[in-house]
Amino acid sequence: MKRKFARMSLAAAGMGLALLMINSDLSATEYPFGPPEHPRLLNTDATTDSGADRYPQVVMWRDPEGRTRAVAVWDSNEDLPCDGGSTGTDYDIFYSMYSFGTWSDPAPVNTNAATDSGDDVLPQAALNNSLNPGYLMIVWESHENLNGAGSDLDLFWSTMSLKGSGAAPDFKATDPAFLNSNAASDSGDDHNVRIVCEGPGDCIAVWESNEDLGGTAGVDDDILYSVRKSPSDWTAPATLNSSATTDSAVEDDRGPEIIYSDGNFVCLWRSTWDATDFGSDFDIFFSRSDDLGDTWTPIHLLC
Repeated sequence: MKRKFARMSLAAAGMGLALLMINSDLSATEYPFGPPEHPRLLNTDATTDSGADRYPQVVMWRDPEGRTRAVAVWDSNEDLPCDGGSTGTDYDIFYSMYSFGTWSDPAPVNTNAATDSGDDVLPQAALNNSLNPGYLMIVWESHENLNGAGSDLDLFWSTMSLKGSGAAPDFKATDPAFLNSNAASDSGDDHNVRIVCEGPGDCIAVWESNEDLGGTAGVDDDILYSVRKSPSDWTAPATLNSSATTDSAVEDDRGPEIIYSDGNFVCLWRSTWDATDFGSDFDIFFSRSDDLGDTWTPIHLLC
């Protein structure tokens, strides 16, 4: 049996969940105040499905009554019934909710699952619980030619409200929309997105892209970002790595990660940028923003 660790999340009061991929299904291991339990199947259709369930992400929180809640998202090419028919065998984004010790049946996040044909893959999720009600922000990449966006990789987003109570909060997802607002006109691939939500409804997404951004960034891979200050739309994609306009076509910036702490957003990524004899190998760089993503510090070498 092949196992691969996928994602772990912690909530208050010692409760945690670790998600794993076991063969082509998902498993959850709980950490309630002590040693972990044995893995249990998360996707409840595991014994009857034939599609691959991949790349899970999990978000946890405490509801107003102090109960542990969690939502897992992943991509799958399982053909499940849904509004409008079935999801088909292209990859779609699915979710399941953890409540009272059990996981709900898988359901699609992307509401166009019954009609789309492009693969929706590699979801990321972040919780913003500072608003009332809070919401879950889910982002992913897709080849779907939505509204004439073409077959290049673009980024999509959807939110789920956390309103409701009891065993089944209202988790209906909003329709997919473009995160990169230039999706209809760009030709480069936007992928490997990461997201963090903090403060009064603010979210920042970072990703790698070989989009030239109107002749300013070149066709090498650079780190782009966009900010959503709720309830506004996402800002236009902009370069985060200050080297983007001057680095060469073979100096690539890839694999961004973003975190938030004490009013600061910090983005880290790997790059072959060779400004001062760093060499052509990949090194780790970072940049920081203390104004909700309006500006970023110049690129700095971490190691």
